[in-house]
Amino acid sequence: MKFEDSNKIFFTSDSHYFHSNILKYCNRPFENIDDMNHQLIRNWNNIINDDSIVFHIGDFAFGRPDSSFEVLKQLKGIKFLIIGNHDKRTVLRKSYTKEKFEWIKDDFEFHFNDYCFYLSHRPNIENKQNIINLHGHVHKTYNILERKNSNILLDVGVDAWNFKPVSLSRVIEFIETFG
Repeated sequence: MKFEDSNKIFFTSDSHYFHSNILKYCNRPFENIDDMNHQLIRNWNNIINDDSIVFHIGDFAFGRPDSSFEVLKQLKGIKFLIIGNHDKRTVLRKSYTKEKFEWIKDDFEFHFNDYCFYLSHRPNIENKQNIINLHGHVHKTYNILERKNSNILLDVGVDAWNFKPVSLSRVIEFIETFG
């Protein structure tokens, strides 16, 4: 997979559609789960175009696959999924087809300019050097970037980015400023 425009590539994680307990666990500022789902969809579609590439790095939804499909139909862009711990509870691997996500993987590595990015749901730099690990799972709202030896870990979850996907160009800018 070759990427050319860093403004058309996006990352997000931990949307947790239909997961009512996430509201209290992460102190999310929504009235209820319907409000959260609606706002997350609106935020996504305000940023993403039909030709944008979006990597959802785990914990897309919590619940029945048919509900998740309804959300996916509403979301713009070309979507890829890195499996998260909550995704395994649903039957995503068996039921999400090409109409839903282009592919579903446990992790993914790609290069852009001089950077090597490694996508995994949980922070994971084991046996890696000189990579930028874009991850979710930790639901941080501050200190979202960590440096570990020659590696950088960056939380791209919705809790860290005002409940919106973040572009590759913004990720690079953030890393060059704070990393």
